[in-house]
Amino acid sequence: MRINTVRLAWATGTLALLIGCSGTYSAGMDPANSAGAGGASAGGSPASKAGSSSTAGAIGNDSSPSGDAGDSSSSSSGTAGAPGFCGVALVSAPAPAFASPTVVAKRIRLFLTNGQGDMGAALPQVTTRDWAGALAISILDGQTNAPGMTRFMSSLLPGTPIASTWGGYFSVPGATLKDLLTSQTVLHPGAGILTDVAVLNKPGLHISGRGGYLMSHLVCRPAPLPPAGLPNPPAAMPGQTRRQQLEQSIAAPSCAACHHVLDPLGLGLEHFDTVGAYGDLDNGSTIDSSSSLDLSEGTITFADANEMGNKLAHSCEVASCVAQQMLADAEGSAALPQAGSTDPAAVAAIASHFNTAGGDLHDLIRQIVQSDTFLRAP
Repeated sequence: MRINTVRLAWATGTLALLIGCSGTYSAGMDPANSAGAGGASAGGSPASKAGSSSTAGAIGNDSSPSGDAGDSSSSSSGTAGAPGFCGVALVSAPAPAFASPTVVAKRIRLFLTNGQGDMGAALPQVTTRDWAGALAISILDGQTNAPGMTRFMSSLLPGTPIASTWGGYFSVPGATLKDLLTSQTVLHPGAGILTDVAVLNKPGLHISGRGGYLMSHLVCRPAPLPPAGLPNPPAAMPGQTRRQQLEQSIAAPSCAACHHVLDPLGLGLEHFDTVGAYGDLDNGSTIDSSSSLDLSEGTITFADANEMGNKLAHSCEVASCVAQQMLADAEGSAALPQAGSTDPAAVAAIASHFNTAGGDLHDLIRQIVQSDTFLRAP
């Protein structure tokens, strides 16, 4: 069974939140500032995800040959003063022996192309990180849409009918996570994958459903399930927006904690209907799509979907979530043990570089194939 460590870390915090929080809640509002909320925050704290004592993937342009004991990688060992990313410590550790170039090249092909195509240029005598990264980028540069990236986007965005379109971004030099989250190429106006129909087409008032979907798949925080027997919201009054309907239906104190997690990202999409049509009015009243969300690095605020995508693209939690899911995909496609994707330190090492590179999608691919978990000898 595949374990999502980023989501697992947040599951504990979410459970505590659901047990401990109560208070009158309005959609998009921080229950910590409402009566009886007890100051709980769905954002948790960075410390809740820190400190796994395990070996992480070595990241960077290291030209050392296979198994060179002088090579090093990042790991989380609880070392005082060690640098970290999103609450996870990053320190150096010896790298493992690498698999042969033939084996690594096959893994890269399986990851990026589902095994399609030949090996291309002659292989080197020994495996190095530089070579593995360069091979991966050369494969991406030679295709407008790598089949493995379509597979990955189908997993990252379940239900999308255009996974190949989103996967194509990984073949574009200079394309970034921000492009994926704000692009208006597919839908104008739109906000990249945030306004994909897989996100927008949710039943009922759809604010909480959309928000829960994005929290699960982009932030890796599990979306709380609705309680059994939950009645349908009352019919809208004249001029009452969906947001106002939601606030009315979740006025009970027991609803505050769940909806503090579920609603913010859904509110940012309120200008879009279930098929992506843009509008400024809802039931004759002006739409308010502003909201805020507590993340590890602080609270982000946004006025609309595009600003929301821009803020999320710079979040360490989103970088970690996307990196974890891509590393799991790479391991699965290459029939590797789920060692790196279940190690918070290995994920943090990749996500840190990805984030520092401005969310460059080629950089994410490069860090994946240069990691210890991907290069390790059988």
